[in-house]
Amino acid sequence: SEARNRELVEQISSVLYLEEVGENSPTFYISPQCETMLGYPPSAWMGETPFWLKAVHPDDVSEYLLHEKNSAAFGTPFDMEYRFIRSDGSVIWVRDQAKLVEEPGQKPFWRGMIYDITRQKNTELELQEANEKLVKSISELEKRNRESTLLNEMADLLQSSLTEDESSSTLLGEDD
Repeated sequence: SEARNRELVEQISSVLYLEEVGENSPTFYISPQCETMLGYPPSAWMGETPFWLKAVHPDDVSEYLLHEKNSAAFGTPFDMEYRFIRSDGSVIWVRDQAKLVEEPGQKPFWRGMIYDITRQKNTELELQEANEKLVKSISELEKRNRESTLLNEMADLLQSSLTEDESSSTLLGEDD
């Protein structure tokens, strides 16, 4: 049954892991997909120093640590999206979801799964950029519409002014 479970785990495209709770706690299992998705072999993750601290994007580390600390303190699931630096230097977006497992006689640990969400994040970024362009275009159209309205009002005012002047000239018997 353990062989069947391992085979099942190794067929999933996501990365599964088991990791002790705490900033300096070791990973004691990570599925082989970590090498395909994240660029590092499972052996890189094992050991005393948490390997992921080197691989999580520097701008995301403090938020990651705070989120993990709060999830552990309150016993709530860990669920976060962050950037990960692969071994080739490329950056991908991942979603990391983990459940805190507390069993009698054992240290608490995270049972988690990491998904590659780079395509989704890129699509979100493209949509955000398109939305910003659309908002800018709408703003420009509104500005032009206000200018057009103002010019029409000025033209009407000039027309009515000319009409009054022409009427006065006609009434007073003045010719050009």
